[in-house]
Amino acid sequence: MVRRAYAQRSVFEVLLPDADKLWDPILRQVDKLLDDEPIVDVIVDALARRHPLSRRRGRLSTPASVVLRMLVLKHLNRWSFDECEREVRGSLVYREFCRIGCERVPDAKTLLRLASLIDGARLQTLLERLVQLARARRVVRGYRLRVDTTVVETHIHYPRDSELLADGVRMITGTMNRLWTHLRSTPRRIRDRTRSINRRVFEIGQRSRTAGLRSTAISREKAKARITTLYRESMRIARATVREAEASLNAIRRPTSGPQARLHTRLQADGRLGPKGVGPDPRARSAGGHSLPE
Repeated sequence: MVRRAYAQRSVFEVLLPDADKLWDPILRQVDKLLDDEPIVDVIVDALARRHPLSRRRGRLSTPASVVLRMLVLKHLNRWSFDECEREVRGSLVYREFCRIGCERVPDAKTLLRLASLIDGARLQTLLERLVQLARARRVVRGYRLRVDTTVVETHIHYPRDSELLADGVRMITGTMNRLWTHLRSTPRRIRDRTRSINRRVFEIGQRSRTAGLRSTAISREKAKARITTLYRESMRIARATVREAEASLNAIRRPTSGPQARLHTRLQADGRLGPKGVGPDPRARSAGGHSLPE
């Protein structure tokens, strides 16, 4: 059964009459803020999700105010659930802050399970209520809300000219084939040239390493000449793909709605990458990319 708080005297009133002197000033301000009833109501609603009759039946659960304050304390100190359980259990100040007193401190697994009940919608409600309280106390104006997010490194390749050509060929081919699949009017499919251009992109990368400063002048010239040939072959493949896609678009009656219309629009957008419909000019140097020798 869901409870809001423990109904008992504080252990501070019995053992430490002057316990207020042990409190951190910031913790005291947070304590006053968490006494807000609408904030506790959000946690009560979250705990009541476990069962339709959780509000009236079942074992007495961990009070909502205890869950709220322990999670806030965990976030403020950047503790794990195990560290939060250990610190609260061994501190009279944290026991009083969490409204636990002489009761049993919830273990880490219980706290983790209860924290998972607070979903994104309820967290948004809590944040909106905190902004309202901050505006009422003239702490912030509340015009904007800035959040701190975690940046996760992902595996991406540098936008080299040759790889941009290969990406264009892959996207146009895949989009065109999906469009023909949706139409189902004819089994026609455009030729898949992604393997051909990927082989040339791989060789361009290998030849670029050969043309480094440590190589001889003769080997550098040979590598540059081969890179020029590979770029011309890649452009030829890209042009052939674009021409075939344009011919397919002309043979297809433009759909008016549904996924076919979206694919048709996307294919037209993919086909206008460069001034002549063949993607970016491979002679232009891009960030981290190669340039064709003159």
